[in-house]
Amino acid sequence: MNWKNRFVGARAVIMSTLATALAACSAPAGVVPPAAVGQANPPAGAATPATAPGKPQPAASFKPALGGGPTVSAPATQTGPIQLIDPTREAASLVTVPGKQMTLVASAAATGSASAPMRFTVAPYQDLARAYGLQQAEAADEDLAMPWRAGFTAHRELGDGAPTAGPRRLLQAAGPRAVGSEETFWINTGDSRASGDRQQTCVLMRATSHAYFYVDKQAKVISDANLTKLASEWEERIYPRLTAVFGTEARPGIDGEDRVFIVLSPAVDNWGQEKGLMGYFWSRDAIPGGGASANSNQKEVLFMTDQLFDRPALTSFGTLAHEFQHLINFTQKAARLNYRLAEDTWLDEGLSMYAMEVAGYGLPAGDYHIAKDLRGFEDNPADYSLTDWASNPNGFAYGQSYLYVRYLVDRFGTDVVKRILGTDKAGVACMESVLAGQGTNFAETFRAWGITNLVSDQPYAAGTPYRYDGLRLAGTFKSPSGGEDVVLRGFQAKAAPGADVELSLKPWGTAYYTYQASEPRAWSLKLGEGAQGRLLGAAIVP
Repeated sequence: MNWKNRFVGARAVIMSTLATALAACSAPAGVVPPAAVGQANPPAGAATPATAPGKPQPAASFKPALGGGPTVSAPATQTGPIQLIDPTREAASLVTVPGKQMTLVASAAATGSASAPMRFTVAPYQDLARAYGLQQAEAADEDLAMPWRAGFTAHRELGDGAPTAGPRRLLQAAGPRAVGSEETFWINTGDSRASGDRQQTCVLMRATSHAYFYVDKQAKVISDANLTKLASEWEERIYPRLTAVFGTEARPGIDGEDRVFIVLSPAVDNWGQEKGLMGYFWSRDAIPGGGASANSNQKEVLFMTDQLFDRPALTSFGTLAHEFQHLINFTQKAARLNYRLAEDTWLDEGLSMYAMEVAGYGLPAGDYHIAKDLRGFEDNPADYSLTDWASNPNGFAYGQSYLYVRYLVDRFGTDVVKRILGTDKAGVACMESVLAGQGTNFAETFRAWGITNLVSDQPYAAGTPYRYDGLRLAGTFKSPSGGEDVVLRGFQAKAAPGADVELSLKPWGTAYYTYQASEPRAWSLKLGEGAQGRLLGAAIVP
């Protein structure tokens, strides 16, 4: 299966882990720790225990203290079995936690989109000879124009160049369309370039309250029963559920129509050559004048392959929900802001993955393809970046982005979705704006999310903020084709290679390491001299 798109985004962080009763780096000064996961709708701006809302303090910047150096006990916050400790508040902080085993979750925000070098030492307290420094992280400018096509459902944004549309002007609606009438559409064969565009003649087969359903004249025969099922799924599940959570598409659209056009065509997957490509939304079709593209359909239109009904319903109808979120997102943000920006791909795709769940599909319903994508992130989180979409294995990370959005919804309620779509910013800057209203920031939620990924399925996470609501990260997902099933084991911490660890993580990336000793002792964590960014992580000690 294939999902594709154009995107934006970049930043950097580091994380590492340890194993059972949890001591974690607390939020920066003035930042509230997470509200309970699964709590329906925490009051906007309400402070959870331990701290009050406010701006995070910058990380300390200092020289390493040699010859033993000062040992500073960091402030701690207790939430059930989870202890939050912040070693960034002091110039030469030293975190110590007792236990025979420790899993380290050390996160550090780094600037720019390059990998972030990180060095830390974890050892019995008495074995550490000196304290190390931590450089202060500076804010990086958001990259809002990096084009990219990645695998899964095709979502294409703002054409091949900067949009040139002026203020939104509606065309006059063509009037009621009769079932059986024909219309031509520009359909892309999967390469996101004008050279891949084909003009196809399609026939209107169904008209419902919120959509026109067209079938390409070159498509395989699609039965009336399947068309009826598609129209029913759209009207009874996808459209009402998504518009309730995400808001509506443009009504009327730029063509003056109140209905979305849904077109089924073999051109979408290039007559089977783009195997697995299910569908796409391309924003050039919804920009007045087409922006930089001459082949705009000048309609709010979603394209799906005519192989739609040969796939499991979770995949086919889930893909339609996924693409519809992209259309809503484009309306609520890009069009509202007169096409000055589009959402960063990592966040837009995370929202579309969550839209699949909202419509009753997605991972909780057993979607094999999402589980397959998520398995790579669970098995090797250090290879991934939340914000630098293009740098991820295979050029995408749908499962990772889904989990972050799901975490936000579980923590802040579904209203957070409309707040994301209602900002005038994209990506990390968007999240900073939204989360400020909740008394926190992106770095704090990233850290808490990283802890949640590790411990959510563990019994000791019950009653803590670090738990997904009704979502398990381990289990078996059956292959729809009779092939090998996908088995998710949850996030696994790796045995640390030694007391000193040097690694280079991608922007806002995560790594988990477990340390063990023969006898219980106080473990200590020190950041290496010259490490980029700001420590965010956690320590888990049984």
